[in-house]
Amino acid sequence: MSQPPNGCTAPFKSQVVFAPAGAGKTERLSRRYIELLRSDVPPERILTLTFTERAAAEMRERIFLRLEQKHPELHRVLRDNPVSVRISTIHSFCLSLLKRFAPLLGLDPRLDVLATPGELWTSAKYDTLMHLAEAGESSTARRELLDLVTRDQVQGWTRLSALFDRLFARRTAVLRGRFVEPDLTRLATLALELRANPLGYERFPDYSSLFPPTLRDLAATASHTSSMSDFDLASLEKVSRRLQENAKTFLTKSNTPLKRGCDARTRALNERLHEYNLLINSILSQADFRRTFELFRDAFLATYTRAKQELGQVDYDDMELMALNLLLHNQEWQNILYAFDEHTDHLLVDEFQDTSFIQWGIIDKLTEEWRSGEGAKSVRGIQPSIFIVGDDKQSIYMFRDANVEVFARAADRLEQWLGPNRFERIEIEDNYRSLEAIIDFNNTLFTRLMASPEGVAEPSAVNPHTETWRTRYRPFRRARNNTATGMVEIILDELDADAGIRERRERDAANICRRITSLLAPDSDFRVFERSVGGEIARRCRPEDIAILLRQRTHLAEVEAALRSHSIPFLVLGGTGFYDEPEIRYLRALLAFLADPSDDVALYQTLRGPLFRLPERDLLLVAASNGLSLWDRIKDSARPGSPLHTAAGRLQTWLGRVHHDQLSSIIEQALAETGAWLMFWEPQREANVRKFLCLLEAREASGEHPLRILDALNRPDREEEKADVPIEGRDAVRVVTIHSAKGLEFPVTFVAGLDETIKPAGHSSPDLVIEESSPSEVVISYLRDPAARRKHPLHVRRVNKELEEEKRVFYVACTRARDALFLTGIWSERTLKNTRLQWLVEHLGLTRAGEGFRLRA
Repeated sequence: MSQPPNGCTAPFKSQVVFAPAGAGKTERLSRRYIELLRSDVPPERILTLTFTERAAAEMRERIFLRLEQKHPELHRVLRDNPVSVRISTIHSFCLSLLKRFAPLLGLDPRLDVLATPGELWTSAKYDTLMHLAEAGESSTARRELLDLVTRDQVQGWTRLSALFDRLFARRTAVLRGRFVEPDLTRLATLALELRANPLGYERFPDYSSLFPPTLRDLAATASHTSSMSDFDLASLEKVSRRLQENAKTFLTKSNTPLKRGCDARTRALNERLHEYNLLINSILSQADFRRTFELFRDAFLATYTRAKQELGQVDYDDMELMALNLLLHNQEWQNILYAFDEHTDHLLVDEFQDTSFIQWGIIDKLTEEWRSGEGAKSVRGIQPSIFIVGDDKQSIYMFRDANVEVFARAADRLEQWLGPNRFERIEIEDNYRSLEAIIDFNNTLFTRLMASPEGVAEPSAVNPHTETWRTRYRPFRRARNNTATGMVEIILDELDADAGIRERRERDAANICRRITSLLAPDSDFRVFERSVGGEIARRCRPEDIAILLRQRTHLAEVEAALRSHSIPFLVLGGTGFYDEPEIRYLRALLAFLADPSDDVALYQTLRGPLFRLPERDLLLVAASNGLSLWDRIKDSARPGSPLHTAAGRLQTWLGRVHHDQLSSIIEQALAETGAWLMFWEPQREANVRKFLCLLEAREASGEHPLRILDALNRPDREEEKADVPIEGRDAVRVVTIHSAKGLEFPVTFVAGLDETIKPAGHSSPDLVIEESSPSEVVISYLRDPAARRKHPLHVRRVNKELEEEKRVFYVACTRARDALFLTGIWSERTLKNTRLQWLVEHLGLTRAGEGFRLRA
């Protein structure tokens, strides 16, 4: 296309592209970008958004490479003016928006991003705790804190602190949320019904006390009582205690209505009392949570916010929420939108399935005038466009606020707003990644697994998405230029029915390693395909071609141990778990001893570990003697010339350097002196140790005390990725979580642990549910009682949503394979329920057949 004489660009339809795994989503966005450039759209008028820095860099690289190959003149223009290329993450875009309009928000335009919000939050949390502890008894916040903590005497502060952490993680949602209001009408109805039941007076002492006057009057006021703030909670607490005192009368030990030995009238009464009890406890639970939330918001989160402001920083969540509020509520919102509109004609969004409602709210508001066909662009004859691409089946980041519903709703709304002349919905069926067998397997399994449940309407033109959180599977076809069949294998083993989880994972890992060994054997006829200029060339399989995908890292140690025992080189990619690695746990113990020599546990771990490897009996003999601490006993009783005496001498030398040298230098020298480096010969372990030393050195450089450093490194909620190990040129099997593998592909993929329990299935929902349905609509429910959660529609729907996401996680795993896919697990009919293995049984007809198994697909 060419630019018309009046300077306006030729029209491009807005598009929403649903692209399956292996369809080349990023490639399609790159082509759209280049089509705009070729139509004489200036690059500075195109904004491209994605969700990670890596994705933004890959996008830029791909566009420049294609331009260099196909359109060298355009490549030279962009190469000479790279600043004009506006490709960024959504966070970077929000930050630039906040900086530009910082004065409107009372911010410094030089504001920066807080790199470690978790650390600042932990510090703010304990600063607030200390402040409230020192506050006088007149402090309302102090009284609230003491009451909430002492209600749970076993784990009072621990439980409350953990709940604060969860609220902090979802702070942008909870700050926009409203609480679920109790069903007071149902409560009033039950109270009247139960009070009128003569059987209750026969079975309960003082039965009428279960229905105090405030509850009896509720029937008349429930219709206009909007919330529990209008109601006397003290009366409900008394009723709850009375019901608890008489629970054996109507409940079983598992808190279900008592049925055994009861006639029909008694069973009916027990069921009503059970419902009454659940409803009262739910109301009290919600009321307590509101108090908890207000304390979190007004005291603890306020301290965190002030600390950020003093640093002149914002965190990533701030950027999005502040940007949305800037566009929606600031008095200058029209000028802000005009400033964006003045510089942007086309918006491209990659990986749209990872979008949150807040992010969609920002995009929605920025393009509001575009959709209406009004505004300055319309006057100048410019037709702006929105291009969205993604795969809703790969939406697997619900725990990071990504919401699969956004994709479906955005597509429907754009279609409704723009109409057929300005919008098109494209569903791609081509898969350029996998061979035929893998595609056939995935199409067969996921067409059935992701089918709409019985009773749920399929999408239609009138009602495209009855439940937008349910995944709709669209089969794809092979577009890869390779007619080889490929391979799909299901590898199952059996153990005794009482075999433990660890034993099952060890056996599964061993089976994977045996199959890998056979694939790599010199006499193996298995081949993978390598891309070349003329097509694809078959070659022998190498370790670097193989990936083992894990749903989570819980049993990573069993996989690592199996790979070592089979002498298979491997690398663990990405994910968290750095502080749980054995070498890091050991170095933390050594650091703990250097910071506090009276720490007996740390000293014991140090002496037993790689530096000294002392036998346990030597330490037990010393521990049995008199002394104030293990360190004092060792110094007093270690026999000269013994390994324990030598260890004590070295430890004393290192302790003497603590106040003169950096701890990182002392530990590094200790590793060298004792030869412990040889224990960490594997690339990942060596890299982890060096990363630990760098982290320690950085904290020391900031002047932190050793005990403060130790506290920071020992926090149980602290997450840190393993050290990056250069993988280029390393011929090693990749071990990676499914989430970390998203966006990657491997010639050979093993999906381990088919028999692992799917957590949402068969379980009650989390006690805290934060449900977003639009940028402005967030509903919050908190129920501690699992029985209440199993009956509450919001909590039930949350379980269903999590189960739906597990299906998508499985889809992501099975679509990483190019040439061969192996699914592995341990068969046991007793533990089959709520596993991915059960999905294969139900949807592919997997069943026992003699000594093996067969499919009836």
